Amino acid sequence: MKLPDSLGRLLNSRYTAKPRRAIRERSMRLEKLDARAMLAADFGMGASALAMDVNADGAVSASDALSVINHLVRSESQRGDGVVGDSLRDTNRDGRISSIDALLVINHLNRHGGGTIQLRELVGPRGDRISDAQKDNIRQLMGDLNSIRAESEVTPEQITQLLGDLATVAADATRPSEESVSQLIESAQAAAEDGKFTPVELAGLTADVQAVLESANISPKDAQSVADSVRSIVQASGVDQEDVQIIAADLNAIFAEFQNREPVVSETQRENIRILVSDITAIRSESEVTPEQIEELRSSLFDLAEGATRPDRSLKLQLLRDTRAARSDGEISDADREQLASGVDAVLESANIPQAERDAVLEDIQSIVDASGIAQEDIQTIAEDVNAIRTEFWNNHDRPRDRIVRPTRR
Repeated sequence: MKLPDSLGRLLNSRYTAKPRRAIRERSMRLEKLDARAMLAADFGMGASALAMDVNADGAVSASDALSVINHLVRSESQRGDGVVGDSLRDTNRDGRISSIDALLVINHLNRHGGGTIQLRELVGPRGDRISDAQKDNIRQLMGDLNSIRAESEVTPEQITQLLGDLATVAADATRPSEESVSQLIESAQAAAEDGKFTPVELAGLTADVQAVLESANISPKDAQSVADSVRSIVQASGVDQEDVQIIAADLNAIFAEFQNREPVVSETQRENIRILVSDITAIRSESEVTPEQIEELRSSLFDLAEGATRPDRSLKLQLLRDTRAARSDGEISDADREQLASGVDAVLESANIPQAERDAVLEDIQSIVDASGIAQEDIQTIAEDVNAIRTEFWNNHDRPRDRIVRPTRR
């Protein structure tokens, strides 16, 4: 196969680490979507338990609820009562991580056992680093969560009914129109400004939701069935709006106290950060990238995306395997580069991207890389700086207890 000249130049240059890394990162994120299904096969877990196994250790316990809570506390991108995050902590699959996700785990524990949440699970082995005020905040959260959990009456049959309804909807659903989704978001934001929903606002939101469902090819009957199943679970869970507000207030108190705490930054770490800033500044000073080059690349990417379709999955997986194999010995040969170039071109072609548009994007990227003045040793220098900061950080902080080695596809 004859490769496009621009693609060959890009993959044979000394600057190819960054494009290859971007491809690898996108592929790895695709893999994470299958983590729950793989764990279900490994541990024989049902769908309900699988959704609640936040830390992916094969069992549902209080630590899964705490993983969600800790994520909310640590996140600096909070927006209302929810933050964007990884799919494992999003137990209700609404695209956001909120206190409701933690409550769902607690309700599951109430149905199947698992014990109450203990203070020592929340503070960890380095409790001496947590202020007395924070310990009081955590005790309050612990009490509220256990109180809510004790009132849950959700049955396995209700969960099974909801899963069945969702499967029915998913079988025929398509992507909703951007216009209907944008309208729903605008209506929800406008209605939520004063913290109250009037009958007129609720009627408008209902109409907007219906428009989204219709554009996604979901019939009113199927949508109502899912809504009824969700409503029955919410009612049986004993979790009402007041409960959600209580947990949100507890989390806000914990987050605020963390903000008041002096960070653990050693003198060694301060020096590591100074070195990183100095190295980045030195590299940046040599860059000759112009705003026109950035704009040209942006324009080429828009042209490319306009008519693109979903690429072939098997080709993406093959590219991922080839990339891993090429990087396995720490050195990428000319043969590896040619194979990766072929793989990239095949994936783009399967997405119905014309050759001319592919060449235009690759040429724009190459011009920016050439003008950046970033050499392979620069990348290695920054990597070493970041690694030094990471190592010193974990010398002074607890490692997350839910950090595990994720299974990988073969």
